[in-house]
Amino acid sequence: MVFYPEALQQSLEEAIQKRRDIRRLWTLRPPEFYENGVNFISNDFLSLNSGVHRAEVLKEIERHPNFKVGAAASRVADGSSDYTFKLEQYLADFHNAESCLLFNSGFDANVAIFSILPRPTDIIVHDSEIHASVHTGMRASRASLIKSFEHNDPKSLKKVLLGILENDSAVAKGDRTIFVAIESIYSMDGDIAPAAEIVQVVKECLPLKNAVMVVDEAHSNGIMGPRGSGFICHHGLESEFAIRLHTFGKGINATGAAVLCPPLFKETLVNYARNFIFTTGPAFLTMATVKASYNVISSDEGEARRQRLQARIRQFYGSLTEHHLWGAACKAGRVRVLAAETWKNMEFISPIIPLLTKPGLSHSLEDRLTGCGFFSLEVGYPVVAKEKERVRVIIHADNTETEVDGLVDAVVNWAADLPN
Repeated sequence: MVFYPEALQQSLEEAIQKRRDIRRLWTLRPPEFYENGVNFISNDFLSLNSGVHRAEVLKEIERHPNFKVGAAASRVADGSSDYTFKLEQYLADFHNAESCLLFNSGFDANVAIFSILPRPTDIIVHDSEIHASVHTGMRASRASLIKSFEHNDPKSLKKVLLGILENDSAVAKGDRTIFVAIESIYSMDGDIAPAAEIVQVVKECLPLKNAVMVVDEAHSNGIMGPRGSGFICHHGLESEFAIRLHTFGKGINATGAAVLCPPLFKETLVNYARNFIFTTGPAFLTMATVKASYNVISSDEGEARRQRLQARIRQFYGSLTEHHLWGAACKAGRVRVLAAETWKNMEFISPIIPLLTKPGLSHSLEDRLTGCGFFSLEVGYPVVAKEKERVRVIIHADNTETEVDGLVDAVVNWAADLPN
Protein backbone atom coordinates (compact mmCIF):
# COMPACT_ATOMS: atom_id res chain seq x y z
CA MET A 1 0.00 0.00 0.00
CA VAL A 2 1.07 3.58 -0.65
CA PHE A 3 1.97 5.50 2.49
CA TYR A 4 0.39 8.85 3.30
CA PRO A 5 0.23 10.70 6.63
CA GLU A 6 -2.26 9.49 9.22
CA ALA A 7 -3.34 13.08 9.92
CA LEU A 8 -4.28 13.53 6.26
CA GLN A 9 -6.16 10.23 6.27
CA GLN A 10 -8.15 11.26 9.31
CA SER A 11 -8.98 14.67 7.85
CA LEU A 12 -10.16 13.22 4.54
CA GLU A 13 -12.22 10.50 6.23
CA GLU A 14 -13.91 13.12 8.41
CA ALA A 15 -14.75 15.21 5.34
CA ILE A 16 -16.22 12.20 3.55
CA GLN A 17 -18.18 11.18 6.65
CA LYS A 18 -19.73 14.65 6.88
CA ARG A 19 -21.11 14.22 3.37
CA ARG A 20 -22.26 10.69 4.15
CA ASP A 21 -24.09 11.81 7.31
CA ILE A 22 -26.22 14.29 5.38
CA ARG A 23 -26.62 12.03 2.33
CA ARG A 24 -24.57 14.34 0.14
CA LEU A 25 -21.92 11.81 -0.82
CA TRP A 26 -21.45 11.34 -4.56
CA THR A 27 -20.80 7.77 -5.66
CA LEU A 28 -19.68 6.48 -9.06
CA ARG A 29 -22.29 3.95 -10.15
CA PRO A 30 -21.64 1.37 -12.86
CA PRO A 31 -23.89 1.45 -15.93
CA GLU A 32 -25.62 -1.73 -14.75
CA PHE A 33 -27.21 0.32 -11.97
CA TYR A 34 -29.33 2.18 -14.52
CA GLU A 35 -30.29 -0.78 -16.72
CA ASN A 36 -33.56 -1.74 -15.04
CA GLY A 37 -35.29 1.61 -14.98
CA VAL A 38 -36.28 4.66 -16.99
CA ASN A 39 -33.61 7.31 -17.39
CA PHE A 40 -34.74 10.78 -16.34
CA ILE A 41 -31.25 11.75 -15.21
CA SER A 42 -28.88 12.02 -18.19
CA ASN A 43 -28.12 15.19 -20.17
CA ASP A 44 -28.63 13.41 -23.49
CA PHE A 45 -31.67 15.58 -24.20
CA LEU A 46 -32.14 14.38 -27.78
CA SER A 47 -31.55 10.68 -26.96
CA LEU A 48 -28.68 10.55 -29.44
CA ASN A 49 -27.26 7.57 -27.54
CA SER A 50 -30.13 5.52 -28.95
CA GLY A 51 -27.85 4.60 -31.85
CA VAL A 52 -28.33 7.40 -34.37
CA HIS A 53 -25.21 9.19 -33.12
CA ARG A 54 -23.05 6.07 -33.13
CA ALA A 55 -24.01 5.32 -36.73
CA GLU A 56 -23.02 8.84 -37.80
CA VAL A 57 -19.73 8.66 -35.85
CA LEU A 58 -18.78 5.55 -37.77
CA LYS A 59 -19.57 7.31 -41.04
CA GLU A 60 -17.45 10.29 -40.00
CA ILE A 61 -14.55 7.94 -39.27
CA GLU A 62 -14.97 6.30 -42.69
CA ARG A 63 -14.76 9.72 -44.32
CA HIS A 64 -11.31 10.21 -42.74
CA PRO A 65 -9.62 6.78 -42.91
CA ASN A 66 -6.07 8.08 -42.41
CA PHE A 67 -6.68 9.88 -39.14
CA LYS A 68 -4.10 9.95 -36.36
CA VAL A 69 -5.47 8.44 -33.16
CA GLY A 70 -3.95 10.92 -30.70
CA ALA A 71 -3.24 14.64 -30.79
CA ALA A 72 0.20 13.88 -29.27
CA ALA A 73 0.90 17.41 -28.01
CA SER A 74 -0.45 20.72 -26.84
CA ARG A 75 -2.02 22.79 -29.54
CA VAL A 76 0.68 25.42 -29.12
CA ALA A 77 3.07 22.70 -30.31
CA ASP A 78 1.94 20.25 -33.01
CA GLY A 79 -1.32 19.14 -31.35
CA SER A 80 -3.55 20.58 -34.09
CA SER A 81 -4.55 18.61 -37.18
CA ASP A 82 -6.26 19.83 -40.34
CA TYR A 83 -9.40 18.30 -38.89
CA THR A 84 -9.05 20.46 -35.76
CA PHE A 85 -8.90 23.69 -37.76
CA LYS A 86 -11.72 22.61 -40.07
CA LEU A 87 -13.95 21.71 -37.13
CA GLU A 88 -13.34 25.08 -35.47
CA GLN A 89 -14.21 26.90 -38.69
CA TYR A 90 -17.29 24.72 -39.15
CA LEU A 91 -18.51 25.49 -35.63
CA ALA A 92 -17.89 29.22 -36.05
CA ASP A 93 -19.92 29.20 -39.28
CA PHE A 94 -22.64 26.99 -37.81
CA HIS A 95 -23.21 29.31 -34.85
CA ASN A 96 -22.68 32.51 -36.90
CA ALA A 97 -19.54 33.56 -35.03
CA GLU A 98 -16.25 35.17 -36.05
CA SER A 99 -13.98 32.45 -34.72
CA CYS A 100 -13.93 29.37 -32.52
CA LEU A 101 -11.49 27.79 -30.06
CA LEU A 102 -11.92 24.21 -28.85
CA PHE A 103 -11.46 23.26 -25.18
CA ASN A 104 -11.45 19.85 -23.56
CA SER A 105 -14.44 20.73 -21.37
CA GLY A 106 -16.90 23.52 -20.74
CA PHE A 107 -15.50 23.87 -17.24
CA ASP A 108 -12.01 24.47 -18.65
CA ALA A 109 -13.38 26.96 -21.14
CA ASN A 110 -15.21 29.04 -18.53
CA VAL A 111 -12.16 29.07 -16.28
CA ALA A 112 -10.07 30.33 -19.20
CA ILE A 113 -12.57 33.01 -20.24
CA PHE A 114 -13.00 34.56 -16.82
CA SER A 115 -9.46 34.17 -15.53
CA ILE A 116 -7.79 35.61 -18.63
CA LEU A 117 -9.95 38.03 -20.62
CA PRO A 118 -10.96 40.58 -17.95
CA ARG A 119 -8.00 42.92 -17.48
CA PRO A 120 -6.79 44.16 -14.06
CA THR A 121 -8.98 47.27 -14.15
CA ASP A 122 -12.07 45.54 -15.52
CA ILE A 123 -15.25 44.48 -13.72
CA ILE A 124 -17.33 41.30 -13.88
CA VAL A 125 -21.08 41.41 -13.25
CA HIS A 126 -22.80 38.04 -13.26
CA ASP A 127 -26.14 36.38 -12.66
CA SER A 128 -26.30 35.04 -9.11
CA GLU A 129 -27.03 31.52 -10.39
CA ILE A 130 -24.09 31.36 -12.78
CA HIS A 131 -22.29 28.01 -13.12
CA ALA A 132 -19.62 26.86 -10.66
CA SER A 133 -16.99 26.90 -13.43
CA VAL A 134 -17.49 30.65 -13.86
CA HIS A 135 -16.93 31.14 -10.13
CA THR A 136 -13.71 29.14 -10.38
CA GLY A 137 -12.58 31.34 -13.26
CA MET A 138 -13.53 34.54 -11.45
CA ARG A 139 -11.56 33.51 -8.36
CA ALA A 140 -8.46 33.39 -10.57
CA SER A 141 -9.36 36.61 -12.38
CA ARG A 142 -7.47 39.88 -12.10
CA ALA A 143 -10.70 41.88 -12.39
CA SER A 144 -10.83 44.71 -9.88
CA LEU A 145 -14.46 44.11 -8.92
CA ILE A 146 -16.89 41.18 -9.14
CA LYS A 147 -20.57 41.70 -8.40
CA SER A 148 -23.71 39.63 -8.90
CA PHE A 149 -27.28 40.61 -9.76
CA GLU A 150 -30.44 38.76 -8.79
CA HIS A 151 -31.19 35.75 -10.91
CA ASN A 152 -32.78 36.53 -14.28
CA ASP A 153 -33.69 40.03 -13.07
CA PRO A 154 -32.89 42.87 -15.52
CA LYS A 155 -33.99 45.46 -12.93
CA SER A 156 -31.44 44.10 -10.47
CA LEU A 157 -28.78 44.18 -13.19
CA LYS A 158 -29.62 47.81 -13.91
CA LYS A 159 -29.31 48.68 -10.23
CA VAL A 160 -25.89 47.01 -10.01
CA LEU A 161 -24.64 48.74 -13.17
CA LEU A 162 -25.88 52.16 -12.05
CA GLY A 163 -24.19 51.66 -8.68
CA ILE A 164 -20.90 50.92 -10.44
CA LEU A 165 -21.27 53.96 -12.69
CA GLU A 166 -21.96 56.18 -9.71
CA ASN A 167 -18.81 55.08 -7.91
CA ASP A 168 -16.42 54.63 -10.85
CA SER A 169 -15.83 57.56 -13.18
CA ALA A 170 -13.55 55.46 -15.41
CA VAL A 171 -16.45 53.15 -16.24
CA ALA A 172 -18.70 56.14 -16.87
CA LYS A 173 -16.10 57.54 -19.29
CA GLY A 174 -15.80 54.20 -21.08
CA ASP A 175 -12.21 53.63 -19.92
CA ARG A 176 -12.96 50.39 -18.07
CA THR A 177 -14.80 47.33 -19.36
CA ILE A 178 -17.63 45.47 -17.66
CA PHE A 179 -18.07 41.77 -18.47
CA VAL A 180 -21.71 40.71 -18.05
CA ALA A 181 -22.13 36.95 -17.65
CA ILE A 182 -25.32 34.90 -17.98
CA GLU A 183 -26.45 31.44 -19.06
CA SER A 184 -29.11 30.87 -21.69
CA ILE A 185 -30.77 27.98 -19.81
CA TYR A 186 -29.82 27.43 -16.18
CA SER A 187 -28.85 23.95 -15.09
CA MET A 188 -30.66 23.73 -11.76
CA ASP A 189 -34.00 25.51 -12.31
CA GLY A 190 -34.11 24.95 -16.07
CA ASP A 191 -35.30 28.53 -16.49
CA ILE A 192 -34.46 30.71 -19.47
CA ALA A 193 -32.59 34.01 -19.38
CA PRO A 194 -34.39 37.19 -20.48
CA ALA A 195 -31.43 37.82 -22.76
CA ALA A 196 -32.96 40.54 -24.92
CA GLU A 197 -33.98 42.55 -21.87
CA ILE A 198 -30.54 42.11 -20.34
CA VAL A 199 -28.90 43.34 -23.53
CA GLN A 200 -31.17 46.39 -23.53
CA VAL A 201 -30.31 47.23 -19.93
CA VAL A 202 -26.58 46.99 -20.67
CA LYS A 203 -26.95 49.27 -23.70
CA GLU A 204 -28.92 51.83 -21.71
CA CYS A 205 -26.49 51.88 -18.79
CA LEU A 206 -23.31 51.68 -20.87
CA PRO A 207 -23.96 53.77 -24.00
CA LEU A 208 -20.22 54.04 -24.67
CA LYS A 209 -20.25 50.29 -25.44
CA ASN A 210 -17.67 49.37 -22.81
CA ALA A 211 -19.39 46.06 -22.04
CA VAL A 212 -18.60 42.49 -23.06
CA MET A 213 -21.59 40.16 -22.98
CA VAL A 214 -20.81 36.51 -22.17
CA VAL A 215 -23.31 33.64 -22.38
CA ASP A 216 -22.98 29.97 -21.49
CA GLU A 217 -25.08 27.96 -23.94
CA ALA A 218 -24.38 24.55 -22.40
CA HIS A 219 -28.03 23.61 -21.96
CA SER A 220 -29.44 25.08 -25.19
CA ASN A 221 -26.91 23.76 -27.69
CA GLY A 222 -28.55 21.27 -30.03
CA ILE A 223 -32.10 21.58 -28.69
CA MET A 224 -33.21 24.98 -29.97
CA GLY A 225 -32.40 27.54 -32.62
CA PRO A 226 -31.97 27.06 -36.39
CA ARG A 227 -30.67 23.50 -36.90
CA GLY A 228 -30.05 23.27 -33.15
CA SER A 229 -27.63 26.20 -33.07
CA GLY A 230 -28.76 27.38 -29.65
CA PHE A 231 -30.63 30.07 -27.77
CA ILE A 232 -28.70 33.11 -29.01
CA CYS A 233 -29.07 32.13 -32.66
CA HIS A 234 -32.76 31.40 -32.04
CA HIS A 235 -33.26 35.00 -30.92
CA GLY A 236 -30.85 36.57 -33.44
CA LEU A 237 -28.59 37.98 -30.72
CA GLU A 238 -25.26 36.77 -32.09
CA SER A 239 -23.87 40.28 -32.54
CA GLU A 240 -24.74 41.24 -28.95
CA PHE A 241 -22.74 38.52 -27.20
CA ALA A 242 -19.01 38.80 -27.83
CA ILE A 243 -18.36 35.48 -26.11
CA ARG A 244 -20.53 32.39 -26.39
CA LEU A 245 -19.66 29.06 -24.81
CA HIS A 246 -21.15 25.98 -26.48
CA THR A 247 -20.43 22.77 -24.64
CA PHE A 248 -20.77 19.31 -26.16
CA GLY A 249 -21.63 17.20 -23.12
CA LYS A 250 -25.40 17.62 -23.15
CA GLY A 251 -27.54 18.07 -26.26
CA ILE A 252 -24.53 17.19 -28.43
CA ASN A 253 -23.87 13.90 -26.58
CA ALA A 254 -20.08 14.25 -26.76
CA THR A 255 -17.30 15.91 -24.74
CA GLY A 256 -15.48 19.23 -24.97
CA ALA A 257 -16.56 22.78 -25.69
CA ALA A 258 -16.24 25.62 -28.17
CA VAL A 259 -15.61 29.25 -27.27
CA LEU A 260 -17.09 31.49 -29.97
CA CYS A 261 -15.48 34.91 -29.90
CA PRO A 262 -13.63 37.61 -31.88
CA PRO A 263 -10.20 36.56 -33.24
CA LEU A 264 -8.38 38.84 -30.77
CA PHE A 265 -10.06 37.08 -27.83
CA LYS A 266 -9.13 33.72 -29.32
CA GLU A 267 -5.49 34.74 -29.75
CA THR A 268 -5.40 35.96 -26.15
CA LEU A 269 -6.75 32.66 -24.83
CA VAL A 270 -4.26 30.69 -26.92
CA ASN A 271 -1.39 32.69 -25.46
CA TYR A 272 -2.47 33.14 -21.85
CA ALA A 273 -4.94 30.40 -20.82
CA ARG A 274 -2.83 27.85 -18.99
CA ASN A 275 -5.51 25.17 -19.16
CA PHE A 276 -5.35 25.50 -22.95
CA ILE A 277 -1.57 25.82 -23.32
CA PHE A 278 -0.49 23.09 -20.91
CA THR A 279 -2.79 20.30 -21.99
CA THR A 280 -2.95 17.95 -24.96
CA GLY A 281 -5.23 18.94 -27.82
CA PRO A 282 -8.39 16.98 -28.61
CA ALA A 283 -7.96 13.61 -30.31
CA PHE A 284 -9.56 12.87 -33.66
CA LEU A 285 -12.16 10.47 -32.27
CA THR A 286 -13.30 13.10 -29.76
CA MET A 287 -13.70 15.70 -32.50
CA ALA A 288 -15.31 13.22 -34.91
CA THR A 289 -17.92 12.48 -32.24
CA VAL A 290 -18.69 16.20 -32.03
CA LYS A 291 -18.88 16.65 -35.80
CA ALA A 292 -21.09 13.56 -36.17
CA SER A 293 -23.50 14.97 -33.60
CA TYR A 294 -23.70 18.26 -35.49
CA ASN A 295 -24.44 16.26 -38.66
CA VAL A 296 -27.40 14.71 -36.82
CA ILE A 297 -28.78 17.79 -35.08
CA SER A 298 -28.66 19.85 -38.29
CA SER A 299 -30.58 17.19 -40.24
CA ASP A 300 -34.30 16.38 -40.51
CA GLU A 301 -33.66 13.72 -37.87
CA GLY A 302 -32.38 16.37 -35.49
CA GLU A 303 -35.41 18.59 -36.08
CA ALA A 304 -37.74 15.65 -35.49
CA ARG A 305 -35.99 14.93 -32.20
CA ARG A 306 -36.28 18.54 -31.07
CA GLN A 307 -40.00 18.51 -31.82
CA ARG A 308 -40.47 15.18 -30.06
CA LEU A 309 -38.56 16.47 -27.04
CA GLN A 310 -40.85 19.49 -26.74
CA ALA A 311 -43.90 17.24 -27.12
CA ARG A 312 -42.76 15.00 -24.23
CA ILE A 313 -41.99 18.02 -22.03
CA ARG A 314 -45.45 19.48 -22.69
CA GLN A 315 -46.98 16.10 -22.00
CA PHE A 316 -45.27 16.07 -18.59
CA TYR A 317 -46.69 19.44 -17.59
CA GLY A 318 -50.10 18.67 -19.05
CA SER A 319 -50.35 15.31 -17.27
CA LEU A 320 -49.09 16.89 -14.05
CA THR A 321 -51.47 19.83 -13.91
CA GLU A 322 -54.46 17.79 -15.09
CA HIS A 323 -53.81 14.90 -12.71
CA HIS A 324 -56.77 14.21 -10.45
CA LEU A 325 -54.50 14.37 -7.39
CA TRP A 326 -52.56 17.50 -8.37
CA GLY A 327 -54.82 19.75 -6.31
CA ALA A 328 -54.26 17.60 -3.24
CA ALA A 329 -50.55 17.53 -3.97
CA CYS A 330 -50.38 21.33 -4.13
CA LYS A 331 -52.37 21.62 -0.92
CA ALA A 332 -49.98 19.26 0.87
CA GLY A 333 -47.14 21.62 -0.04
CA ARG A 334 -44.50 18.90 -0.26
CA VAL A 335 -43.33 19.83 -3.75
CA ARG A 336 -43.29 22.81 -6.14
CA VAL A 337 -42.84 22.57 -9.90
CA LEU A 338 -41.62 25.96 -11.09
CA ALA A 339 -43.15 26.06 -14.59
CA ALA A 340 -46.42 24.33 -13.71
CA GLU A 341 -48.40 27.58 -13.95
CA THR A 342 -46.64 29.13 -16.94
CA TRP A 343 -45.76 26.31 -19.34
CA LYS A 344 -48.79 26.80 -21.61
CA ASN A 345 -47.60 30.30 -22.53
CA MET A 346 -44.00 29.31 -23.21
CA GLU A 347 -42.72 29.05 -26.78
CA PHE A 348 -39.89 26.75 -25.69
CA ILE A 349 -39.71 24.72 -22.49
CA SER A 350 -36.49 23.45 -20.99
CA PRO A 351 -36.16 19.67 -20.58
CA ILE A 352 -34.73 20.31 -17.09
CA ILE A 353 -37.56 20.03 -14.56
CA PRO A 354 -36.77 20.82 -10.90
CA LEU A 355 -39.11 19.30 -8.33
CA LEU A 356 -38.52 21.56 -5.33
CA THR A 357 -39.40 19.85 -2.07
CA LYS A 358 -39.86 20.95 1.48
CA PRO A 359 -36.52 21.00 3.31
CA GLY A 360 -35.48 17.50 4.26
CA LEU A 361 -37.76 15.70 1.79
CA SER A 362 -35.76 15.63 -1.43
CA HIS A 363 -34.17 12.26 -0.66
CA SER A 364 -37.61 10.84 0.11
CA LEU A 365 -38.86 11.86 -3.33
CA GLU A 366 -35.77 10.53 -5.08
CA ASP A 367 -36.13 7.23 -3.21
CA ARG A 368 -39.79 7.00 -4.22
CA LEU A 369 -38.98 7.62 -7.88
CA THR A 370 -36.15 5.09 -7.83
CA GLY A 371 -38.46 2.55 -6.23
CA CYS A 372 -40.92 3.13 -9.07
CA GLY A 373 -38.18 2.55 -11.62
CA PHE A 374 -37.44 6.17 -12.52
CA PHE A 375 -33.89 7.48 -12.18
CA SER A 376 -33.57 11.12 -11.15
CA LEU A 377 -31.01 13.29 -9.35
CA GLU A 378 -31.42 14.64 -5.83
CA VAL A 379 -29.68 18.01 -5.47
CA GLY A 380 -29.12 19.79 -2.20
CA TYR A 381 -26.74 22.06 -0.36
CA PRO A 382 -24.01 23.07 -1.20
CA VAL A 383 -24.93 22.71 -4.90
CA VAL A 384 -28.09 24.74 -4.26
CA ALA A 385 -29.23 26.83 -1.31
CA LYS A 386 -30.45 24.88 1.73
CA GLU A 387 -34.03 26.05 1.20
CA LYS A 388 -33.98 25.08 -2.48
CA GLU A 389 -33.25 21.36 -2.37
CA ARG A 390 -34.89 19.46 -5.15
CA VAL A 391 -35.05 16.39 -7.32
CA ARG A 392 -34.04 17.20 -10.88
CA VAL A 393 -35.60 15.22 -13.70
CA ILE A 394 -34.69 15.57 -17.36
CA ILE A 395 -37.05 14.68 -20.19
CA HIS A 396 -35.56 13.12 -23.33
CA ALA A 397 -36.74 12.88 -26.91
CA ASP A 398 -37.06 9.08 -26.72
CA ASN A 399 -38.94 8.92 -23.43
CA THR A 400 -42.32 7.35 -24.20
CA GLU A 401 -45.73 8.72 -23.29
CA THR A 402 -46.18 5.82 -20.87
CA GLU A 403 -42.86 6.59 -19.16
CA VAL A 404 -43.71 10.27 -18.76
CA ASP A 405 -47.18 9.54 -17.38
CA GLY A 406 -45.67 7.01 -14.98
CA LEU A 407 -43.21 9.61 -13.74
CA VAL A 408 -46.05 12.08 -13.17
CA ASP A 409 -48.06 9.49 -11.22
CA ALA A 410 -45.09 8.74 -8.98
CA VAL A 411 -44.40 12.41 -8.30
CA VAL A 412 -48.02 13.32 -7.60
CA ASN A 413 -48.68 10.31 -5.36
CA TRP A 414 -45.62 11.17 -3.31
CA ALA A 415 -46.54 14.85 -3.20
CA ALA A 416 -50.07 14.04 -2.04
CA ASP A 417 -48.48 11.85 0.67
CA LEU A 418 -50.06 8.71 -0.72
CA PRO A 419 -48.51 5.27 -1.28
CA ASN A 420 -47.66 4.59 -4.91
